[in-house]
Amino acid sequence: EGKAELVILDAQDFTRPAVARVLLPQRIHYGFHGNWVSDRSVPPPA
Repeated sequence: EGKAELVILDAQDFTRPAVARVLLPQRIHYGFHGNWVSDRSVPPPA
């Protein structure tokens, strides 16, 4: 179809429905994914 969907989940409870869904007008590669990283685990910029 040439379309994709971005789904935002509540990381504290994956059994709940999606927090948000964003319809994208183009296909996204299957290997594309996102991760949440706490700001405490990322060093500040140099």
